[in-house]
Amino acid sequence: MAAELSRPRAMPRVADGVRLGIFVPNQKNAFFITSADGMTDATYANVRTSAVIGEEIGLSFLLPVARWKGLTGENVDFCPYGLETITLTGGLLEATSRITVFTTIHADLFNPVIAANMGAALDHIGDGRWGMNIVAGWNAADFGSMGLTLREHTDRYAHATAWLAAVRELWAKGTSSFSSPYWTLDQAECRPRPVQRGGPLVVNAGHSPRGMQFAVENADYLFTTDANAETFRSVTEGHDDRDVGYIGRRFVIVRETQAEAEAVVDAIVAGGDRKAQAQLSAHGNRPVAEVEMELADPEVMRKAILGQATIGSPEQVAVDLAEWAVDSAVDGICLTLFDYERDLTLLGEKVFEKLGNELAGRGKQLVLEK
Repeated sequence: MAAELSRPRAMPRVADGVRLGIFVPNQKNAFFITSADGMTDATYANVRTSAVIGEEIGLSFLLPVARWKGLTGENVDFCPYGLETITLTGGLLEATSRITVFTTIHADLFNPVIAANMGAALDHIGDGRWGMNIVAGWNAADFGSMGLTLREHTDRYAHATAWLAAVRELWAKGTSSFSSPYWTLDQAECRPRPVQRGGPLVVNAGHSPRGMQFAVENADYLFTTDANAETFRSVTEGHDDRDVGYIGRRFVIVRETQAEAEAVVDAIVAGGDRKAQAQLSAHGNRPVAEVEMELADPEVMRKAILGQATIGSPEQVAVDLAEWAVDSAVDGICLTLFDYERDLTLLGEKVFEKLGNELAGRGKQLVLEK
């Protein structure tokens, strides 16, 4: 067994470096609510293949999606089934040897003692390649399906702060009697402790300013949408003591030619399910029927499904990703793909060399784990 706290932290920031990773396709229709042909299905065989190819081409990380309840559409459902992240990442760590694998964990659903021990075990399985994506909670339907109430926005981050402090104390000391308004531990134990010195890598996928503040104060990286770069930079002001990286999410549709890529996009939008997409886009903040009416406009539907996607040939994708990475000052890009095996192979064969050259011409470097 690897010695406790004996390995350096996984995935350290690289000066002017840009790492690459993927959102793992472990939930059916999690990224594209569409009936279009060719999308990767959420089977373990497909996820494992994506992980292995990703490691071969030099990706730095794998990030799975944690969902507990789907949304019903007219013809296509959002996340009707999928693979739970804790057991999944244990398998992916065993199937790989270099890449960092994150487990997405909802802090409200796991006692910190259980989470600390699971994380320590996963870090040993991966010999120091495991990381935790802590989620404070955002989907009321997920929580309601378990008979739980989603905490008020500010309280969920107060809870997550205490929760993570207890987990980290267990990782650092192997024991804890941490006390908070939420629970009190009584000589709780975590043995063996993790492999990584200072405890495993922690990231947070915050979108709101409060969520980003939590990440800046507690995490090693913030994962967020590509639209939040400027907000993140403003939140980091006054936190010079915290070295927090920024990894932006980017949808990528890549094919041999621009025309082929656009044809895939057209099929995705044409097969989109307005009812399910409206429920997701409404996010509990707007009437679903109102959003569904807006999505009748093809351009609105396209934006809802794809956002600011990078679409095109290998050459165009490389240029677009390099320009965006520099403009947003990212430390990494979390790629969201459609046909993972095909897309990852094409990225490795025809995009990454060009992307590296484009980044170098802009004063950055592409970090590939090979």
